[in-house]
Amino acid sequence: MIKSTKALQGMSVVANDGTIGCIHDVLFDDRNWEISYFAVDTERWLPGRRVLIAARALHRPWKDCAGLPVDLTRKQVKIGPGINVSKPSSPDAAELAGLMKSGHLHGSRELMKCGVQATDARAGKVEDILIDPEAGRIRFFVIELGRWISRKQVLLLPECIDRVDWATSSVITSRSQRSVKCCPDYQISIP
Repeated sequence: MIKSTKALQGMSVVANDGTIGCIHDVLFDDRNWEISYFAVDTERWLPGRRVLIAARALHRPWKDCAGLPVDLTRKQVKIGPGINVSKPSSPDAAELAGLMKSGHLHGSRELMKCGVQATDARAGKVEDILIDPEAGRIRFFVIELGRWISRKQVLLLPECIDRVDWATSSVITSRSQRSVKCCPDYQISIP
């Protein structure tokens, strides 16, 4: 089941024993486009705190329900890693610290600020990211080609991305601008 990361932002996250907050961001490894964590704003339950829920904690199969179900209890979430992990004390925290130190853990919000650089010219901007939460992978990048008049959007596969230059906020592809424009059109029917 394909989901838009924009649509997921603000969605409730439900543990086995109650709601824990809402999705703030989807964190992924930019080397293989695998979803690593969901950054969750715990809102009123743990005010001012964001926690990280490992993607593998997602309840599978995820039926298209009102919230993101996770196979955790509220207590497990409370003692789990937060956004700033300096002293890993659990396997999840150690994995997170390793990804953060390597510079390969990034959020969908950060990627949606990036332009797309083709071999011959700028080809557009990353407008959204479509993920398969059950498979734990990014499936498509929604690229907005035009700004004011056309607002045409196309789907670009992760395999078409050579790298992301985080310093210049650029997604680099070995495709030409014309090739990117010829990618399949995006129809905004995916929730």
